[in-house]
This record gives sequence, structure tokens and C-alpha cells, in this order.
Amino acid sequence: MIPVQAYYRYEGPLGKREATCLDEIRNLYGIWRLRHQENNRKIIVDYDGTRLNRNDIAIMLQNAGISLANPHQYIASMAAAAHMNRARE
Repeated sequence: MIPVQAYYRYEGPLGKREATCLDEIRNLYGIWRLRHQENNRKIIVDYDGTRLNRNDIAIMLQNAGISLANPHQYIASMAAAAHMNRARE
């Protein structure tokens, strides 16, 4: 088990549908905690890094109808991490 905390900035206000979807994501296996900070449009997710990664979480949020402020940043960070791990081997 590897504890990971990641945050995601989103655009626009979240409606009732998105809030309901966040509750469903909160109950997924591997998600430990999910917090929504409306004042700075941020979602903070604590999860098991052996089961999920930042890209998985970003996709879940997008599928819930949440428009992420910069979705490509999460994918790029995963690619960079994979490259660093290969360089260490």
C-alpha cells in the first residue's frame, strides 16, 4: 500500500450531478478520502498508489462531468514519473 495525495483544479461550479458523482467516487476501492474545496475549485484525493494513479483519478473526475482546469498536466506527470523510474533501473 502506497499512500498518495493528489489535487485537481477544476473549472466552473459543480452542480448536484457532479456532487453525486463525487460521492460515488469516494466509495471506490482504493480511494481513501476525497475532499472538495469550492472556494479555490480544488478536489483533493487520498488514494492507494498501488491500485490507482493520478491519471486514473483524472479520468474518473472527467467521467463524472467535472471539467479539469488542465487535464494534460496529470497525464504528463505520469509520463515523467515513468521515465524517471526507467532511468533508475
